[in-house]
Amino acid sequence: PDLALGYQGGVDALQSMAKNYGIQMLDYWPTICQSLNFSYILKAEENFDAWGHKRTELDRIEWIACESVKVAWRARHPAIASMWYACEDAARTAILNPETIQKAGDHLAFGCVKHKGQRWLLCKMPSGNCLTYFAPWLDEDDKINCMGMNNTTRQWEHQTLYGGKFMENACQSYSRDILAHNMSEMRNSNEVGFVLTVHDESISEQDENDQYTIEQFTHD
Repeated sequence: PDLALGYQGGVDALQSMAKNYGIQMLDYWPTICQSLNFSYILKAEENFDAWGHKRTELDRIEWIACESVKVAWRARHPAIASMWYACEDAARTAILNPETIQKAGDHLAFGCVKHKGQRWLLCKMPSGNCLTYFAPWLDEDDKINCMGMNNTTRQWEHQTLYGGKFMENACQSYSRDILAHNMSEMRNSNEVGFVLTVHDESISEQDENDQYTIEQFTHD
């Protein structure tokens, strides 16, 4: 659930995760019913009847099993959910009010600027770096849009932005800032050093001895 729902995912995200593990949420329905507060399951049933059945071809209980987990997860992590909406509100307000700064929580800020005749939505990170979104606009449904590169097709296309997407981008960027800072620290260390990174890990190569430990590497 953390991987599927942490960036505002829902039924579709849980379905993708379940597919990766070769399971169906329906198989865990008895466990879900025993584990969750009944109010979450009731809310999921209400959501299915109100709008879920229009958006899915899933079995009703399969959909409700996913939706129940989503509702429960968001109730358990209210600060995360609140930050999604804070990012989305700040970005939308920035687009409507160019050249203003809109805060999202204590550490992120959004602004819409022009550069060489083109509009950009900026999200300023704690490091001072900015995430950039090209040609932002609001559609008739008040949803945030921009132009960007499709990571799969590598084609330039219209993209829809939302709070969870902003948070995902910010978290990945923030993680990169931390990793890069520590790479410099390790490079300057006479005892640690490192040879490469893989995704979110720094890798050090050392001779076998009792003086060098993973605790030292982590602490340094």
